[in-house]
Amino acid sequence: MPLPQLHQVIQALFGWFDYHLHEFRTGGFRGPAYAPVDLDGDSDFYGDASLDESKVTVGELLPAAGSTMSYTYDFGDNWVFAIKAEKILPADDGGGQLPRCTAGRGAAPAEDSGGTWGWANVVEAVNDPSHEEHQKYREWLGMLPGETLDPKAFYLDEANEDLADLF
Repeated sequence: MPLPQLHQVIQALFGWFDYHLHEFRTGGFRGPAYAPVDLDGDSDFYGDASLDESKVTVGELLPAAGSTMSYTYDFGDNWVFAIKAEKILPADDGGGQLPRCTAGRGAAPAEDSGGTWGWANVVEAVNDPSHEEHQKYREWLGMLPGETLDPKAFYLDEANEDLADLF
């Protein structure tokens, strides 16, 4: 899978809309970065030119179980994800739909929620009627009266439905 498709998979699983810049990186903070091509030929946010993500596959960057890379989305909110190859399956493993989600933990944070601390505040506010931002965040998230936000909830079937709609 080319990196731009992995980016689409992550966006779909988180319910995000690709409003912000992103990059993949191997080898830690100083390792090579892979991002969309800048049509103007300018350097990326940090001043070093990124490599063209469309020329690289997940398999090249994560060639064996235990291989890791990071994915950063929205350099303002600074969502940084560690991606690890846990197991390499044969191309035709008989599992059906590809890509597919086999497990997960927790609800995805809303896009533009302010990073880790901002999202924690949103969760607290929507679940606490005495919170000064309670109504504001409930409206922003489109929550119905009586509905709560469980930050630990994860729905595997919904994740795979979202992935099935991608490609």
